[in-house]
Parts: sequence; structure tokens; C-alpha cells
Amino acid sequence: MSAECIEGDCMNGQGTVTFANGYKYVGGWKDGELHGQGTLTEADGTVKKGIWKNDELIEQQY
Repeated sequence: MSAECIEGDCMNGQGTVTFANGYKYVGGWKDGELHGQGTLTEADGTVKKGIWKNDELIEQQY
């Protein structure tokens, strides 16, 4: 999926990415994957917040 890093370090660190499908992720990155504390906002406004590892939400926070 096409993505653009618009702020920070989206490989290893903290950064913000917008995706071609309208999603936006703000949070931690490791080796170019969603990792650590972060928030994914989907195109329809659905928010998934929590701990990410290897691009997967492993612990959702409300």
C-alpha cells in the first residue's frame, strides 16, 4: 500500500504516515512497521489506539 511519511522518523522512531486509502498512523515505528504506542485513524473516522507490533494492534486502549 502506498504511504507517505509526513512527519518524524517512519522507519525507527516516532512518525506520522498517511496512506493512499485515507488512513493515518501517528506513533512508533520499528524497521518500517507500526511498533509501540500509536493511533491509526481509518478513512471512515474509526480510531484504533494502543500498542502495535509488526504492523498489528496487539493491545487496544480505549
